[in-house]
Amino acid sequence: MNRKMLLAPFIVILMLLAVAPVMASQPKVWDEKNNDKFETFNVLGRASLSASAAGDWQYIPSEEKPNKIVVSWDEVMTSHVITIDGVHTYTLGTDFTYEGHQVVTLYDPVINPPPVPINVYALIASARMVHMKVDYMYDFSAVPGGIEGTLRMQGILKEGVFSISSLSGTGDLQNVQIKATSMPQSGTYNFAHNGIVIGWPV
Repeated sequence: MNRKMLLAPFIVILMLLAVAPVMASQPKVWDEKNNDKFETFNVLGRASLSASAAGDWQYIPSEEKPNKIVVSWDEVMTSHVITIDGVHTYTLGTDFTYEGHQVVTLYDPVINPPPVPINVYALIASARMVHMKVDYMYDFSAVPGGIEGTLRMQGILKEGVFSISSLSGTGDLQNVQIKATSMPQSGTYNFAHNGIVIGWPV
């Protein structure tokens, strides 16, 4: 009797071991991906690459031999197009205005001889490490007849990835949440943001 009682759990354990690899190989289905609240968020834009030359340059410890250069300036955007869910398109000057402030920190940059005027982007490849932060705002209220409100966002370069998040919104945009990444472009536009948005008022 005791041997039978011990044998039964042992058989169950063997059966579980036999089916475990099959269970582990089954792909997990994430139902969260099928959320209708998510829409695509895409941006194409062109920013002036030379605008940093007129910004605030800090050379640490000295301009002659800097271990670190911190450059901050107000962005100059010449074109900017936002597309929501591949259908709804908004254009700079027609639907919204843009304000952006960028800060780039270069560690151990090589500037010999220094280009004049200095373009911070020309120094990025020679730096040991680069940090970048962009604080910006879309103001849809500045252009009457469409969406009302503003949307503040922030982009941060970390470990080679430029991530973008919405910070706060007002008016029609107060419940908007955005997560995206930025990639360089060539041709008409020199950058692109691609991600998802929730709560866009379309």
